[in-house]
Amino acid sequence: MTIKYLLFVAICLGIARDIYAVDLTLKPGETSNAAIDATIRKIRDNCILAQDYYFLRRLAVAQMNSIAATTGGIWRVTNTQLTTVQSACNGILKTNCSKAKTEFNVDVSTLTMSDLQIPLYSGLAMSLFILKSVSPVPLQKAQQAQSWKKYIYSSGDTTKFVTWSNELERLNGE
Repeated sequence: MTIKYLLFVAICLGIARDIYAVDLTLKPGETSNAAIDATIRKIRDNCILAQDYYFLRRLAVAQMNSIAATTGGIWRVTNTQLTTVQSACNGILKTNCSKAKTEFNVDVSTLTMSDLQIPLYSGLAMSLFILKSVSPVPLQKAQQAQSWKKYIYSSGDTTKFVTWSNELERLNGE
């Protein structure tokens, strides 16, 4: 084989990879770590919830471990939480909701519960709920666990939240 042929194959494979790449943040039902991390990266990079101190990542693990839900997506957003966010899109969260529309072409005010099966939509809804209800986000895991129980999932076990957070950090080498 010649260098030209190998170069041609490499270029074609690279182009094919880019053409056929799937954006996991938009794949309904996706719950992989890659989808969670990509969703959080998009939300942070677009300053929707820029200073969450890893709360959104810890929250994804805690919610998925605690709630066997078929709706609400990765972050197990409830209908009440979604309605709270949608109401706030006309008020206190107007700027943030506008940014979601501009950056992601997502009109949060029209999302349905079934839309939340898309990781980006679930992540946006929970991020906006955090901004509305939990802000400012606590820095420490123990305080984040308390906020999770107080504002997001009243049946949550704060000890387990901290344990899951520690396990997540070990897995990620943090």
